[in-house]
Amino acid sequence: MKVYKPMLKFIAAFLVFLPLVTSAASSTEHFNQPISSSSMFSWYTNSSTATGTANVSDSQAQDGKILRLSIAAGQTAYPGQGSNLVSRQMYHYGTYEARMKTANCASDEGVINGFFTYFNDGSDSNANGLPDNSEIDFEWLCAEPQSILMTIWTDYNDPTAISRRVYRKVNLATGTIEYTRYATTFGDSYTDLSNSPSENQPTAVQAISGYNSATNYYEYGFNWTASNVTLWVVNPSNGQKIVLWDYRGPSARIPKNPAAFMVNLWHHPNWTPECCANATNPPRATRSMDVDWLRFTPQSDIPSDTTAPSAPSNLQAPSKTHNSVNLSWNTATDNVGVVGYDIYQNGGANPVASTSSTTITISGLNPSTAYSFAVKARDAADNRSANSNSLSVSTNNQPTTGNGLQASFVKTSDWGNGYVGVYRITNNGSSAVDGWTLGFDLPSNATISSWWDATQAKSGNRYTAGNLAWNRRIEVGQTREFGFSGSYSGAWVNPSNCTINGQACSGGTTSTNVALGRPVQVSSVETSALGGANATDGNNATRWASSYSDPQWIQVDLGSSKSLTKVVLNWEAAYARAYQVQVSDDASTWRTLSTVSNGDGGTDTLNITGSGRYVRIYATQRGTEWGYSLWEIAAYN
Repeated sequence: MKVYKPMLKFIAAFLVFLPLVTSAASSTEHFNQPISSSSMFSWYTNSSTATGTANVSDSQAQDGKILRLSIAAGQTAYPGQGSNLVSRQMYHYGTYEARMKTANCASDEGVINGFFTYFNDGSDSNANGLPDNSEIDFEWLCAEPQSILMTIWTDYNDPTAISRRVYRKVNLATGTIEYTRYATTFGDSYTDLSNSPSENQPTAVQAISGYNSATNYYEYGFNWTASNVTLWVVNPSNGQKIVLWDYRGPSARIPKNPAAFMVNLWHHPNWTPECCANATNPPRATRSMDVDWLRFTPQSDIPSDTTAPSAPSNLQAPSKTHNSVNLSWNTATDNVGVVGYDIYQNGGANPVASTSSTTITISGLNPSTAYSFAVKARDAADNRSANSNSLSVSTNNQPTTGNGLQASFVKTSDWGNGYVGVYRITNNGSSAVDGWTLGFDLPSNATISSWWDATQAKSGNRYTAGNLAWNRRIEVGQTREFGFSGSYSGAWVNPSNCTINGQACSGGTTSTNVALGRPVQVSSVETSALGGANATDGNNATRWASSYSDPQWIQVDLGSSKSLTKVVLNWEAAYARAYQVQVSDDASTWRTLSTVSNGDGGTDTLNITGSGRYVRIYATQRGTEWGYSLWEIAAYN
């Protein structure tokens, strides 16, 4: 999405004369009287075709009356020509809330809905060389009613378009955080904040089933203080607040100046959402945003949050190894919103790990050892829940083969009469191994024509690979690889009788691509010749390609639940910059095992821990102007 400054300078002079609110009481406007009678808001536009009407009857409103902001067919672009509701006073730290329904538009129309604070009078109180821009935005594009864009501004210079802003986009229908970023210019230049603990919380958002901002009223809000901005939506099914973003700085990226309280509806001619590159046209008919009520509560009037979240339930361990345990649990609830979970081990007083997701892998454990775990939920006020159920689990036995070495075979490509294979050697012992030799048997119908990253020798169908100088030493926990390619006839059979340093390679087991040849479903195809089945046929000359929009997905039915350790994605030139690897038992409820936010194409090898019958690649940001395209998906147990 190319994000453009809303260009609200048309009201800058007007805002200079607004008084600062001094009331310590909460104020709510229900719009059950004409706007001219409101003590909180006034309406503004430069257009003869934009309208703002209060006291409109609507049976879905809580008191039966709403404010309707409308723009006409062919509406002139930018906010000044749109329909704007502006507060009569300047507001500062506190809670801003709205119950509203956005405009319902065609997917190629560039119509913007906003609920936000705004002030920019050209001054530079923090002396950083840019005019102060005090702004906290909720914005919805008509083309993407399932998604919310949230932006926090501190500076903006209109002549140069230099800014200071952080922003996050969430698809609330799927619970997908598409990105969290910091930028000083417009376009494609930004800093990814996905690894920033204070700027990318929570890292997972609960979905609202069927969320569409244009078909139902929803309650939105944000709490603004000098040290953080927390934005949320209320889940209409249970009344719980879902925290969309709990932004905690750096402090210089949080606005400090008072601002007007606003909602607006307008046309933008060049703000292109990820889903729809042509969503820039003027509306073809009258479009209206309906607001049930708006509320401001000063910080001094906000009661402190002393209510702890509910305890997480159903703590379980879906998988484990000799030195790690994968934990999962059900989502906790809170009166404001859960922002994270703390994991406690063996009854300890301090958490051993924290996450904002409902899954985590605890590593660094001892083999053949019993552990107990419990989880507590935590809200934005740092209230913690009671413990979840206690879970006892024992790690697996330490692998004892190959002097601590364990090896497995992976067939990474197969085109019917030829293949590429890789052996992965991992040191699961207690000390480094200096030098290795691995032997295996190929069936009589298979041959090897080329090797890499190893010496090679052959006696009949027995092949022996040895280390090179650079990969001779394998530290504890380290993995080395070597590979080879060749041909075969008839049915493929994996190598057998694997030995490493004279001992069995973990009992001679091999790793199998369980996605090979399995049924596939996809969100879309570019053409009928580029269908999803191409991505699991083992042929690197065929591919799946999607339509040119976000998000897109491809899922593979493994036939039964499989424990997965690795997924390998071979991208064509049209790759995903951001995507998630997910698993499911029913192709309906998905669990995320890996998140990639800075993909660069080529081959992605992702180590995962989890199980499910279905594996899905859910892509949210394209790396090119095209769609998404995969030569092959491989999943290994």
